Amino acid sequence: MPVIAMTQETGSQGKEVAAELAEKLGLEIVYHQVVEHRLSEKLHTPEDAIHRILQGKPRLVERWRTDQAVLATYTAEEVLAVAAKGNVLIRGWGAPWLLRQVAHALCVRIWAPIEHRIKVLKARLGLDDDAIARTLIEENDAARTRTMRALVAGQWDDASEYDLVLNTARVPVSECVRTIMERLGQPAFQETAESRAKLEALRKEAQVRSAVSGLVGKSTLGGHFVDVILDGESNEITLRGAVPTREDRERAEHAVLAVQWVSKVSNELRVIASFQLGRE
Repeated sequence: MPVIAMTQETGSQGKEVAAELAEKLGLEIVYHQVVEHRLSEKLHTPEDAIHRILQGKPRLVERWRTDQAVLATYTAEEVLAVAAKGNVLIRGWGAPWLLRQVAHALCVRIWAPIEHRIKVLKARLGLDDDAIARTLIEENDAARTRTMRALVAGQWDDASEYDLVLNTARVPVSECVRTIMERLGQPAFQETAESRAKLEALRKEAQVRSAVSGLVGKSTLGGHFVDVILDGESNEITLRGAVPTREDRERAEHAVLAVQWVSKVSNELRVIASFQLGRE
């Protein structure tokens, strides 16, 4: 089943491309409310606060209270779980970066130069002033950059990380849709047993990382120094890295064992004083 991961800037017409694709291919578009609701439950934070954080516009107190590494871990878990269901189009949340290792996931960036985006935004919002539209776009771009830096550890804005980069100032929306559909139909993007297994491995690894990150607030362990190694055939997990206390080491193991499909945990975590962790 097709999986499309898409990113776009304000005014680049990515929304229009996604809507037409979903209609033609019968895809579910994963709207932000779905992911934000689940993150709200996990982080015990109001949905409107999660929305502001993921939009890169948190209030000061929300910025202080939110562990960005934990938020990134939970977001990855949700995105990969949605992708594993298939027949979806995921917009934003670093989905192209998270799914770039999955052969059948088509990673698309919808882009346009600032002049085109200003024109689109003016028409969309009924604005007369270019300067207002430009300011809105620049503010949204800055917020998006803050969000992506929090969610993705890598060159998320590098065009080489995408399978397709489409400029809507040169390629109309309908042509973008046709191009994406053609690429999606190529053999390289057909789902295989190997690509399904890769996606499932990424999903499981994210689920384990989420379980470890869930210890934040209950201990000094944030999962920041823990590596998760999955044996996909046996569903055994190896934990490596460093934690502040023996209690954290035990908590991490118990949290992972509580994940329903995990059969065994090899706990190779080292205990290092918290002040030493801060230096590493």
